[in-house]
Amino acid sequence: LLKDAAEGTGRIYINDKEITQFPYQTSLTEENSVNLRYTGKQPVYFTAYQRSWNANPGEVSGTFTVRSQFSENGKTTHTLSKGNPVVLKVDVDVKGQTDLVMIEIPIPAGTVVQEKKTVYNEVYREYYKNKVLIYFEKLPKGRFDFTISLLPKFTGTFSLNPARALEMYYPTNFGREQIKQVQIKESAGPMQ
Repeated sequence: LLKDAAEGTGRIYINDKEITQFPYQTSLTEENSVNLRYTGKQPVYFTAYQRSWNANPGEVSGTFTVRSQFSENGKTTHTLSKGNPVVLKVDVDVKGQTDLVMIEIPIPAGTVVQEKKTVYNEVYREYYKNKVLIYFEKLPKGRFDFTISLLPKFTGTFSLNPARALEMYYPTNFGREQIKQVQIKESAGPMQ
Protein backbone atom coordinates (compact mmCIF):
# COMPACT_ATOMS: atom_id res chain seq x y z
CA LEU A 1 0.00 0.00 0.00
CA LEU A 2 2.82 2.41 0.81
CA LYS A 3 4.44 1.72 -2.60
CA ASP A 4 1.07 2.30 -4.31
CA ALA A 5 0.60 5.51 -2.34
CA ALA A 6 4.10 6.73 -3.26
CA GLU A 7 3.37 6.06 -6.94
CA GLY A 8 -0.02 7.78 -6.61
CA THR A 9 -1.94 4.66 -7.70
CA GLY A 10 -3.28 3.27 -4.43
CA ARG A 11 -6.28 4.65 -2.57
CA ILE A 12 -8.55 3.23 0.14
CA TYR A 13 -12.05 4.54 0.74
CA ILE A 14 -14.33 3.47 3.59
CA ASN A 15 -17.87 4.72 3.14
CA ASP A 16 -16.56 7.16 0.51
CA LYS A 17 -14.02 8.71 2.92
CA GLU A 18 -10.42 8.47 1.74
CA ILE A 19 -8.14 6.96 4.38
CA THR A 20 -4.63 8.42 4.43
CA GLN A 21 -3.30 7.58 7.94
CA PHE A 22 -2.45 3.97 8.83
CA PRO A 23 -3.15 1.96 10.84
CA TYR A 24 -6.72 3.22 10.72
CA GLN A 25 -9.43 2.33 13.20
CA THR A 26 -13.01 3.51 13.55
CA SER A 27 -16.29 2.49 15.18
CA LEU A 28 -19.61 2.50 13.42
CA THR A 29 -23.14 2.40 14.79
CA GLU A 30 -25.70 -0.26 13.94
CA GLU A 31 -27.22 1.93 11.26
CA ASN A 32 -23.98 2.18 9.29
CA SER A 33 -23.06 -0.24 6.57
CA VAL A 34 -19.45 -0.68 5.52
CA ASN A 35 -18.51 0.10 1.94
CA LEU A 36 -14.83 -0.55 1.17
CA ARG A 37 -13.18 0.48 -2.08
CA TYR A 38 -9.51 0.05 -2.97
CA THR A 39 -7.51 0.95 -6.03
CA GLY A 40 -3.95 -0.27 -6.29
CA LYS A 41 -1.76 -3.31 -6.86
CA GLN A 42 -0.42 -4.07 -3.37
CA PRO A 43 -2.39 -6.27 -0.92
CA VAL A 44 -4.35 -4.54 1.82
CA TYR A 45 -5.48 -6.19 5.06
CA PHE A 46 -8.88 -5.18 6.34
CA THR A 47 -10.66 -6.43 9.46
CA ALA A 48 -14.23 -5.70 10.48
CA TYR A 49 -16.09 -7.18 13.44
CA GLN A 50 -19.09 -6.53 15.60
CA ARG A 51 -19.88 -7.06 19.24
CA SER A 52 -23.29 -7.75 20.65
CA TRP A 53 -24.78 -8.91 23.92
CA ASN A 54 -27.28 -11.74 23.77
CA ALA A 55 -29.43 -11.24 26.88
CA ASN A 56 -31.41 -14.44 26.36
CA PRO A 57 -29.29 -17.01 24.51
CA GLY A 58 -31.28 -19.91 23.13
CA GLU A 59 -30.25 -23.50 22.68
CA VAL A 60 -28.02 -24.34 19.72
CA SER A 61 -27.45 -27.90 18.56
CA GLY A 62 -24.93 -28.27 15.80
CA THR A 63 -21.63 -30.07 16.02
CA PHE A 64 -22.43 -30.55 19.72
CA THR A 65 -25.56 -30.91 21.83
CA VAL A 66 -25.09 -29.75 25.43
CA ARG A 67 -27.30 -30.40 28.48
CA SER A 68 -26.71 -29.67 32.17
CA GLN A 69 -28.45 -30.61 35.39
CA PHE A 70 -27.83 -30.64 39.12
CA SER A 71 -27.63 -33.87 41.07
CA GLU A 72 -27.84 -34.14 44.86
CA ASN A 73 -27.27 -37.56 46.46
CA GLY A 74 -27.63 -39.19 43.03
CA LYS A 75 -31.02 -37.58 42.27
CA THR A 76 -31.72 -34.80 39.78
CA THR A 77 -32.75 -31.57 41.51
CA HIS A 78 -33.79 -28.08 40.45
CA THR A 79 -33.53 -26.50 43.90
CA LEU A 80 -30.28 -26.51 45.85
CA SER A 81 -29.84 -26.33 49.62
CA LYS A 82 -27.28 -24.02 51.19
CA GLY A 83 -24.39 -26.07 52.61
CA ASN A 84 -25.36 -29.35 50.91
CA PRO A 85 -22.88 -30.44 48.20
CA VAL A 86 -24.23 -30.95 44.68
CA VAL A 87 -22.84 -32.10 41.36
CA LEU A 88 -23.29 -30.05 38.21
CA LYS A 89 -23.43 -32.65 35.44
CA VAL A 90 -22.94 -31.60 31.82
CA ASP A 91 -23.64 -34.04 28.98
CA VAL A 92 -22.08 -33.32 25.59
CA ASP A 93 -23.16 -35.26 22.49
CA VAL A 94 -20.54 -35.02 19.75
CA LYS A 95 -21.96 -35.51 16.25
CA GLY A 96 -18.62 -36.48 14.65
CA GLN A 97 -14.86 -36.53 15.21
CA THR A 98 -13.71 -33.09 16.41
CA ASP A 99 -10.29 -31.60 17.04
CA LEU A 100 -9.12 -29.00 19.58
CA VAL A 101 -12.33 -28.75 21.58
CA MET A 102 -13.16 -26.54 24.55
CA ILE A 103 -16.05 -27.26 26.92
CA GLU A 104 -17.17 -24.22 28.95
CA ILE A 105 -19.18 -24.95 32.09
CA PRO A 106 -20.42 -21.83 33.91
CA ILE A 107 -20.58 -21.92 37.71
CA PRO A 108 -23.69 -20.20 39.09
CA ALA A 109 -23.25 -17.36 41.57
CA GLY A 110 -24.03 -18.50 45.10
CA THR A 111 -21.91 -21.64 44.70
CA VAL A 112 -18.21 -22.48 44.82
CA VAL A 113 -16.25 -25.36 43.35
CA GLN A 114 -15.77 -27.92 46.10
CA GLU A 115 -13.33 -30.34 44.48
CA LYS A 116 -10.97 -29.73 41.58
CA LYS A 117 -10.10 -32.73 39.44
CA THR A 118 -8.96 -33.63 35.94
CA VAL A 119 -10.18 -36.69 34.05
CA TYR A 120 -7.64 -38.89 32.24
CA ASN A 121 -8.52 -38.01 28.62
CA GLU A 122 -8.58 -34.23 29.13
CA VAL A 123 -5.60 -32.18 28.03
CA TYR A 124 -6.21 -29.50 30.64
CA ARG A 125 -8.91 -28.20 32.97
CA GLU A 126 -9.00 -24.59 34.22
CA TYR A 127 -11.03 -23.58 37.27
CA TYR A 128 -12.25 -20.00 37.61
CA LYS A 129 -14.73 -18.50 40.07
CA ASN A 130 -17.42 -18.27 37.39
CA LYS A 131 -16.62 -21.17 35.03
CA VAL A 132 -14.63 -24.29 34.32
CA LEU A 133 -12.89 -24.76 30.95
CA ILE A 134 -12.00 -28.26 29.74
CA TYR A 135 -9.71 -28.79 26.73
CA PHE A 136 -9.31 -31.79 24.41
CA GLU A 137 -7.03 -32.45 21.46
CA LYS A 138 -9.59 -34.82 19.93
CA LEU A 139 -13.12 -35.71 20.89
CA PRO A 140 -14.61 -38.65 18.95
CA LYS A 141 -18.27 -39.09 18.08
CA GLY A 142 -20.29 -40.07 21.13
CA ARG A 143 -21.66 -38.87 24.46
CA PHE A 144 -19.43 -37.49 27.21
CA ASP A 145 -20.35 -36.60 30.78
CA PHE A 146 -18.51 -33.97 32.82
CA THR A 147 -19.09 -33.33 36.51
CA ILE A 148 -18.21 -30.40 38.75
CA SER A 149 -18.59 -30.71 42.54
CA LEU A 150 -20.19 -27.56 43.94
CA LEU A 151 -21.08 -26.25 47.37
CA PRO A 152 -24.02 -23.80 47.55
CA LYS A 153 -23.03 -21.01 49.98
CA PHE A 154 -25.63 -18.28 49.53
CA THR A 155 -29.42 -18.31 49.21
CA GLY A 156 -31.34 -16.72 46.37
CA THR A 157 -32.21 -17.19 42.71
CA PHE A 158 -29.24 -17.17 40.36
CA SER A 159 -28.65 -17.49 36.64
CA LEU A 160 -26.87 -20.53 35.27
CA ASN A 161 -25.33 -19.31 32.03
CA PRO A 162 -25.39 -21.74 29.10
CA ALA A 163 -22.79 -24.49 29.03
CA ARG A 164 -21.23 -24.79 25.60
CA ALA A 165 -18.82 -26.85 23.55
CA LEU A 166 -16.90 -25.55 20.56
CA GLU A 167 -14.02 -26.26 18.24
CA MET A 168 -11.43 -23.65 19.19
CA TYR A 169 -10.20 -22.93 15.66
CA TYR A 170 -13.68 -23.16 14.14
CA PRO A 171 -15.84 -21.49 16.82
CA THR A 172 -18.85 -21.50 14.51
CA ASN A 173 -18.92 -25.28 15.10
CA PHE A 174 -20.49 -25.23 18.53
CA GLY A 175 -23.42 -26.23 20.67
CA ARG A 176 -24.91 -24.65 23.78
CA GLU A 177 -27.93 -24.94 25.98
CA GLN A 178 -30.23 -22.14 27.00
CA ILE A 179 -29.84 -19.96 30.09
CA LYS A 180 -31.39 -21.42 33.24
CA GLN A 181 -32.29 -20.28 36.74
CA VAL A 182 -31.18 -22.05 39.91
CA GLN A 183 -32.66 -21.49 43.34
CA ILE A 184 -30.67 -21.99 46.54
CA LYS A 185 -32.69 -22.28 49.74
CA GLU A 186 -31.73 -22.52 53.41
CA SER A 187 -30.74 -26.05 54.34
CA ALA A 188 -33.00 -28.07 56.62
CA GLY A 189 -29.97 -29.89 58.06
CA PRO A 190 -26.65 -28.75 59.53
CA MET A 191 -24.12 -27.04 57.25
CA GLN A 192 -21.19 -29.16 56.16
